[in-house]
Amino acid sequence: MKHFTSIITGFKPAFVMIKCTEETGSYQQWTILDTARSSYNPSDDRLFPNEPWTEISNGDGNTDILSNGFKIRVSDTAMNASSRKYIYMAFAEHPFAATTPATAR
Repeated sequence: MKHFTSIITGFKPAFVMIKCTEETGSYQQWTILDTARSSYNPSDDRLFPNEPWTEISNGDGNTDILSNGFKIRVSDTAMNASSRKYIYMAFAEHPFAATTPATAR
């Protein structure tokens, strides 16, 4: 059974990094998703900065980047296994969407 997880960030992420905090060995990896590699949904290009293969594009449609967060569409230990704890970090595509950014002189 697939377990989809939606994370509401309040903004459209351009960059998301996820890690399972309870695993060791091959599942102790960081997973990076970004809109530069996958500009449309489903996003299935991933980076692994602490692994020898670094980047994969497996076509499994593992994540959707949404206007207010992201949805993980796979149930694997690296990103979305049930009864595991994860941490994530996300950066907005347009961080100043609600206000006009100040410009430096």
